[in-house]
Amino acid sequence: MTKFLENSSQGNNKWYIYMVSFFFMLGGNVIGSIPLIVAMFYFNSDMNFESASIEGRPTLTLALMLLTFIATLGMLLIAIKYLHKKRLNDVLTGRPSFDWSRMFYGIKIWFAVMAVSSVISVIISPEDVELIFDLGKFVPLFFVVILMVPIQAATEEVIFRAYYMQGMTMISRNRWLPLLVTSIIFGLLHIGNPEVEEFGVAIMMPQYISMGLFFGIMTLMDDGSELAIGMHAINNVFLALFFTHDSSALKTDAVFRIKEVNPEYEMIFMLIQFTIVLFILSRKYKWKDWSRLYAKVIMPKEPEAIEEL
Repeated sequence: MTKFLENSSQGNNKWYIYMVSFFFMLGGNVIGSIPLIVAMFYFNSDMNFESASIEGRPTLTLALMLLTFIATLGMLLIAIKYLHKKRLNDVLTGRPSFDWSRMFYGIKIWFAVMAVSSVISVIISPEDVELIFDLGKFVPLFFVVILMVPIQAATEEVIFRAYYMQGMTMISRNRWLPLLVTSIIFGLLHIGNPEVEEFGVAIMMPQYISMGLFFGIMTLMDDGSELAIGMHAINNVFLALFFTHDSSALKTDAVFRIKEVNPEYEMIFMLIQFTIVLFILSRKYKWKDWSRLYAKVIMPKEPEAIEEL
């Protein structure tokens, strides 16, 4: 018996509440952007704001950018508690309480996958990697990344793989449509990333959408978002600390700079990683009923949310 999607029937779920919560999050994003905008006016000598960065201060830029996610998450939590009148735990997981051990296992396994993949990439193309480690710059970056990047990743997971996936379930009454739609939206919201401008929509959008599907499949099969939150967090932490490149959305004072990026190779490698990890997780957590990805959702009670639009 799964409970994660079925939990969507809890609380006040009228369709317009989801619309109001969207504007709550949008307002949080705007408020959280104010410190970055002020800093750009203060530090940027040429008043060029196209890159949304602070000249010569990548770590400060990163910290202020991450504030927008913290503010967005805060507004969503307010909406969940006071508008939906839901428990946060019921939005995050189908278990009685959030399973921290699962989240930390997700961190461990995805860290191992990324570490091995990085070593292989360096061995194959050592000429594409440049050591740029600077202790004085890395230390403040380390604390910003460790403290703030997991919140950024968790924010995306709570929004897409929990809150809106549950909300869409009450309309679709199945599992595959919320999985597909939230993954596509997750991908489209990254369309403004520098990587898309550099390499093109055709190659980058499938990467973002595939990552959304990967996290969504884990969430549905495991009946909760713990694994996805852990993996998403360590994915972004690892990249921010160890690798940067000129077209990266997270330009940081990392340990290495990648000179040349092959997006086609990365796409193939990423799909192989996803397949291996899903296989390992399916064995560890005994995922046998793969109908969780497409079966009809039976609500424990008729939700009051489904009103005619």
